[in-house]
Amino acid sequence: MEYCNRSSDSASAGSVVDFDVVEEKNLSRQFAYGRDDVGRYKVDAARDWAARYSPGTTTVETVHERVSDVDSLRRLGEGASLAVCAIDSPDDVHLLVNEACFALGIPFVTGGLQYSTVFYWSVEPGVSPCRRCLELNREDEGATMPELTDQSVVLPAGRINRATGPIAQLLAGLVTLEAGRYLTRTDPPVAAAVYHTVELADGMQTDRAAWTYNARCPLCTGTKRF
Repeated sequence: MEYCNRSSDSASAGSVVDFDVVEEKNLSRQFAYGRDDVGRYKVDAARDWAARYSPGTTTVETVHERVSDVDSLRRLGEGASLAVCAIDSPDDVHLLVNEACFALGIPFVTGGLQYSTVFYWSVEPGVSPCRRCLELNREDEGATMPELTDQSVVLPAGRINRATGPIAQLLAGLVTLEAGRYLTRTDPPVAAAVYHTVELADGMQTDRAAWTYNARCPLCTGTKRF
């Protein structure tokens, strides 16, 4: 997880949260680490890389913690302007982040890779439909079209990360652009309740699918007209 703060000056600040350590397998896709970082906490290695890359203009706070519930996500996000979800566990992590960010009143951006498909999307609480709406929409579709119930509401993250450096940087660039739109407000977000995909093995085809509010959503009820 990463929490970012808006700033009116040239400096940027934020915190990164992770409990894991750098392994050799990470070096093929995570450019913030080098071989000398193997065995170190990932967040510490990333903080040091940011300090070397942009000394004096970037402040990164590190938190060694596994996030597993809404309360911890809310606590860690206090005072932040934006959350970037780059974790894939527990299985319902996007719903947990969705609820926590709704309580904090801040947008969040997420993305990932499944096989050869890059995907990313975002949620702005009170402005766009939330991730819970997507889940409930899926349940409603399953009630009328049972053949859809065996299909995932979104691409599953999977447990084997097949991304290499260029793919990870492509995804990071797309997520960063969306995060920048929220933080600067120079342009409106393009992925708010819009599921974007890039098919790397199929001619680099791109697709976007928006989802709508669900009247049963306990978070969005009362924030928008249905």
